[in-house]
Amino acid sequence: MEFDSKEDAFFFFAVYARRMGFAIKKDSTYESKKTNAISRQSFACNRCRDDVYTDSALRQRRTSRIVQTKCKVRMFVKEDRGKWSITQIRLDHNHKLAPSEWIIRFMKCHRSMCASDKTLIHILQETRVPPRNIMKIFRKTRGSFRGVPFDTKNLENELAKERRKIKNRDIEELLILFKEAHKKMPSFTHSLDVDSDNTVKSLFWTDQIGKANYSKFGQFVSFDTTFSTNQYGMPFAPITGVDNFGKTVIFGVGLLEDERADTFKWLFEEFLSAMDNKHPETIITDQDVAMGIAISKALPFTIHRFYNFHISKNLDEKMSPFFAIRGTLKEGLRAVIRNSFTPEEFETGWHDQLQHHNALGEPHLDMIYEIRA
Repeated sequence: MEFDSKEDAFFFFAVYARRMGFAIKKDSTYESKKTNAISRQSFACNRCRDDVYTDSALRQRRTSRIVQTKCKVRMFVKEDRGKWSITQIRLDHNHKLAPSEWIIRFMKCHRSMCASDKTLIHILQETRVPPRNIMKIFRKTRGSFRGVPFDTKNLENELAKERRKIKNRDIEELLILFKEAHKKMPSFTHSLDVDSDNTVKSLFWTDQIGKANYSKFGQFVSFDTTFSTNQYGMPFAPITGVDNFGKTVIFGVGLLEDERADTFKWLFEEFLSAMDNKHPETIITDQDVAMGIAISKALPFTIHRFYNFHISKNLDEKMSPFFAIRGTLKEGLRAVIRNSFTPEEFETGWHDQLQHHNALGEPHLDMIYEIRA
């Protein structure tokens, strides 16, 4: 029997294996010394290996593992003048075959996902339906779990493959969206930071609403990347403020390559360029060193302050044992921070709290005191 390709030969053997109740896999290959192309191929039962798995405790936990029996079932094919023919075949198993058709279909070589299944999966993926719910939809439409010719792992692999395709073209689609936004809003602005290969590293954008808000409420700016990342691992960096109603407003948005000082400096420079080089009076961030360096270079006329939230969080994380043996020191310091109206009142209250609780000279508290402004 001849086949046009080794893939056709594998399919032929897989069909036979499904009818008989076992699964196959591609085994050894042999290359031609003249052409370095594969000239011979063997296909084997998926239990062809030696079973070296002996730990009984682990054996009980991994019930889905295929037990190897050194099965000798194989089919050998050889290429000759563009055609592949069977040269040898062995069909005697040393193990029991699968008891039913529905179990056989979930063996790796028998799983299948047709074009219409993939199309439906991609549609559901675009509408953000979770993989678990996608499997429920297929089970409902096929009548039962047994009617679905693939499992959750196959579904996740297909979703991952589609995400990789989207990832490779997402920047092109984003630039199209930016172009359309600019047509609708002529004041829409975006900037790209590219490397020597013209690959986009970071980007920034803002629109007429962000610019209008900044012109009215841009004296105070908040900048933080701590809580916002995306599936590509790029820090999401919104530049925000507060309007006259006390609500958060967005001045501009950045997607950054990393959180280094040079990257932050590029973002702040592009932000100023979009805002007619109007510097904010005050910017508040966390205690990130790279942000501080970037602000000192790109925003030299702006007062830099730190979030009270981050300072309190760091105190709780790093000094819980220290506070635990010093009574009300933590509550006293927080009261000083929140209720002081003048620098002198803060400094006096801070020193009194440390002295009262025998905490003078503690390095971390001294560091926090030194960065006050």
